[in-house]
Amino acid sequence: MLSRPISLYRQQCRAYVSRRPKRHFENRTEQPAMRAETQNIVDEIRQAITLLRRHL
Repeated sequence: MLSRPISLYRQQCRAYVSRRPKRHFENRTEQPAMRAETQNIVDEIRQAITLLRRHL
């Protein structure tokens, strides 16, 4: 027999948990770079949409 009862309901699990320890000093330098990269991507998408609208 099982040593503990089986739960009929799914237990609440935490969402993804990183196994890597958090390094707060790295996050401070990575975030502005990520924001800049995201902004570059957004600008490229806007430019592509503008070009598509011209050709339609």
